[in-house]
Amino acid sequence: MQNNRLLTVSEALACLPALLQEQNLVPLLVTGNSMTPFLRDRRDVVYLRNPRQFPAKTGDIILFSRPSGKALVLHRIVGVNRDGSYTVNGDAQVWCEGVAPAQVLAVVAYISRDGRTPYSARRWDKRLLNGIWRKLRRVRPWIFRICGRFFHKN
Repeated sequence: MQNNRLLTVSEALACLPALLQEQNLVPLLVTGNSMTPFLRDRRDVVYLRNPRQFPAKTGDIILFSRPSGKALVLHRIVGVNRDGSYTVNGDAQVWCEGVAPAQVLAVVAYISRDGRTPYSARRWDKRLLNGIWRKLRRVRPWIFRICGRFFHKN
């Protein structure tokens, strides 16, 4: 039986580049809620690919490191800038941030929820839903409040 353990950020930063060179796909358990509703905390596993072999484009989810090197983040690309940098946004967030190409560690190629068969992160229906969701960025707080009233009743 295989023993799985969560790596610290520094451990992941140290081993991820080599893993992405050796393997086509590297699994990563999603932790955190910044990508809700499309990725769920500790329910979803994303399968990462090397960005040199699987170039990122608008709508893709990327794994990048914060400039401080103290956090790894999964966010969606909402724009590619003239200088090659990316504008990214968490699906549960309203604000955007810039990410330099050197910060990008991997691109999400597949997603699996609750251990089910992985599906392509670029599947047409997911891209359509993500495109609609991106356009709703400014009203997301109200959407979450309304949904919270229906789904989190005591």
